[in-house]
Amino acid sequence: MSELGYSTRPDGALSLTLLLTRMKVRSLEQCRETGVVLLGFLTLAVSVGNLSTRGLQEDGAASNSLEEELEVTTYWWGEWAKWTACTRTCGGGVMSQERHCLKQRKKVAAGKDNMTCTGTPKKYHLCNTKECPATGRSFREEQCWSFNSQLYSGRNYQWKPLYPDDYVHISSNPCDLHCTTTDGQRQLMVTARDGTSCKFSSYRGVCVDGKCEPIGCDGVLFSSNTLDKCGVCQGDGSSCSRVTGNFRRGALSLGYSFITQIPEGSWDIQIIERKKSADVLAVTDQAGNFFFNGAYKVDSPQNFHAAGTIFKYRRPMDVYETGIEYIVTKGPIDQAINILVHFHFLLHHFRHINMTAALRPL
Repeated sequence: MSELGYSTRPDGALSLTLLLTRMKVRSLEQCRETGVVLLGFLTLAVSVGNLSTRGLQEDGAASNSLEEELEVTTYWWGEWAKWTACTRTCGGGVMSQERHCLKQRKKVAAGKDNMTCTGTPKKYHLCNTKECPATGRSFREEQCWSFNSQLYSGRNYQWKPLYPDDYVHISSNPCDLHCTTTDGQRQLMVTARDGTSCKFSSYRGVCVDGKCEPIGCDGVLFSSNTLDKCGVCQGDGSSCSRVTGNFRRGALSLGYSFITQIPEGSWDIQIIERKKSADVLAVTDQAGNFFFNGAYKVDSPQNFHAAGTIFKYRRPMDVYETGIEYIVTKGPIDQAINILVHFHFLLHHFRHINMTAALRPL
């Protein structure tokens, strides 16, 4: 007699156990019958084992497929939009072009990094760089004038700009537009428009998104090309010579007294008094036309456009205030200029003035 049993292994295969006891084979038919039964069980065990193994393989393949495909967000740049209109009609405005970073959820192969947009979403370009008419309003004046039509505390005011070099300018950011009323009683400050001129370090710049960005000496926005001490773009400073001098003289008569002439093409001009006095400096062209402090009148400290450049004239507002009088300009000047001093009193004192300029051969 024999007992036959089976069990399932952890790997899913069928285990066949044959329990042999005392067995009496009485005839050939019984042996054959027993062999058929054993063979049937063995066939069943092998078949079930194959099915179990194939099922595990299929499950494993499906699992690997899920691991290889992950859903992530991918990014890419869209097309550049058209250039915007120039922010100014003259004097150097700014135009911009923009693109957007697009994204999409998609399945990618396992191990592939998620992508992001690299590069800039916006680019800028200078435009309308021709000089504005000398008789027109400055770009800062136009921006301040735009507030004339707006009500403040129930009334309209006339607004004018304060420049970064003015004594009463309250912001250190050159791209803050500081406006004041004509009577000086009220002030407002907003971000200057793109294209507003500004000073970047010791070189000229332009406001872009509220920040002063450099304009290289090659006229390109964000360029790092600079002028040398002679005013030559990317020069080595060998094309000019620096001239210095001192004026030390007392008043022989009231009125204007000639100090010196500075030739055309001069660069980096500085005229600085070394000892405070009540007398004032003045500048004229070769025909005797005053740029400021002429006709026995004293102008307030400010910037003057003359001889193809900007003269910064500074002095104390009152003779009793601290500080000295000076005139500086980066130049170059497009014509020769005369420097004069206006003596107000016949006193036994000397006017002490230092002058320096870089001269370039014409």
